[in-house]
Amino acid sequence: LQLKQVTSPSHELYANLITVRLGSGDRQTVVAGTVAHDGAHIVSIDGYWVDVPPSEGFLLLCENEDRPGMIGTVGTLIGELGVNISYMNVGRHEKSGVALMVLALDEHLAPDQLDRVRDVDGIQSARLAQL
Repeated sequence: LQLKQVTSPSHELYANLITVRLGSGDRQTVVAGTVAHDGAHIVSIDGYWVDVPPSEGFLLLCENEDRPGMIGTVGTLIGELGVNISYMNVGRHEKSGVALMVLALDEHLAPDQLDRVRDVDGIQSARLAQL
């Protein structure tokens, strides 16, 4: 475990922003958060701007093609798996490029269920994080 503190001038959008880099090997995830609306919010994941209030449970992170139907297709699949979505947000870099869909789930997805999400046409990657 390596811990390093770096301070810099205020962020242009957030007066208080904390960024955490997590990972092992060649896979690294960068998460940024702030306090807004009377609570903590995740505002960036791997460079995608999102607004996700952290809650107990799991986050399903799907990098996908930014095109019509992606949110509905993934949402329908999660519903068919019997898992409730408590919150959803999408961040993207540019229109019709790649987007990051973040779904807060009440329950864990089994490996075969996560594979079904990965098999959806237009999904480039899908991973699960527990909060």
